[in-house]
Amino acid sequence: RVQGSQFIGRSTEVAQVCNLLRNHRNILIYGPAKVGKQSLVYNAIERLRHDLKDIAICETNLFNIRCVEAFLLRFCNELVSHFAQTPAEWAHILQRHLPHAPYMVDTTAREPEYTYTTKNLLNEKQMEELLMLPESLACEYGTHVIIYIKQFQDLQLFDDPHHLFLLMEKVWKRQKNTNYIITGDRLNAMEEIFHKKKYFYHF
Repeated sequence: RVQGSQFIGRSTEVAQVCNLLRNHRNILIYGPAKVGKQSLVYNAIERLRHDLKDIAICETNLFNIRCVEAFLLRFCNELVSHFAQTPAEWAHILQRHLPHAPYMVDTTAREPEYTYTTKNLLNEKQMEELLMLPESLACEYGTHVIIYIKQFQDLQLFDDPHHLFLLMEKVWKRQKNTNYIITGDRLNAMEEIFHKKKYFYHF
């Protein structure tokens, strides 16, 4: 990706992305690899971080993720790392915001993280709770949370993507302090999700 002074010629697009996010709008960008999607987003994020103090930006890459359990575990770990440093802070968020999640705080790695306490699949209540975490943290910490999801089309590879997309729509529509940047490389898959099947159509 290209950032800073090396990124030239797309100032209008960067400004547009920034304005949309400042106004709590969601953004969908897709196209072939190497056309500059990531550079555009990163330069907008860099500007927002410079201009705004009450903002938390979390990036989740879905590359090589093949089930909802792996997706939500990665999502939560990356999100919570923006709000917690010590094991006690990680435990606080787990107890306060994820009481039904089958997680525990693992302190054996270099940084604290959540790991599973069971081999059971997530149920509907747990999935909804995990998807609602950005909004819960935004409210507790008085911040605007922006979630940047890359390779979004890989969610279609899960066992029941239809159920997941519907649940994400339901939860995301309730979020007032969280916004999403969604990007993807595979044109056919992204058009299938957003245009043919019209998931997230009013979002």
